[in-house]
This record gives sequence, structure tokens and C-alpha cells, in this order.
Amino acid sequence: MQVDKILTGHDHTITSLSWSQQDSSHLASTSADGTLIIWDIEKEKPTAKKSLGALPLIVEFSPLEDDLVSIVLETGKTSFSH
Repeated sequence: MQVDKILTGHDHTITSLSWSQQDSSHLASTSADGTLIIWDIEKEKPTAKKSLGALPLIVEFSPLEDDLVSIVLETGKTSFSH
């Protein structure tokens, strides 16, 4: 296995990843630092970064909208982000 790209942006362990079903160059990541980052893999840069205020457990892109992700937090709440 070969590493093609290394993305740097979170301060702690990654808790979840999700590829966009609409645009294969978009990746969402959440971290134990309480942040969500949407990445443009082709540019190797974040397109958005958001503080969530709690530990994110799961992130998923919407199957219908590329700019919508849902995040399940440790608190049991669900957050939606554009």
C-alpha cells in the first residue's frame, strides 16, 4: 500500500471519516479535538472547519446533498452542517 496524500488539520485522533457520494474529491473528518473538517482532496486543503463543542463519534455526508453532513456527538445530539 502506498500513501498518496497526508492531510494535516486536526489536533487529536480522528474519530470518523466520510467520502462524499456526490463529489469524490470531498472528504469529511471529525476528531477528538471536537472539530469537523471538510477537505478538498485534489487541492489537499480544507474547504470548511467547524468547532462542534463536543466529541464527534460519527460523520456522514448526505447521499443527496454534497454540502450537507450529519454528525453524531458523544452527548447523544445530532448536528447538521453545511
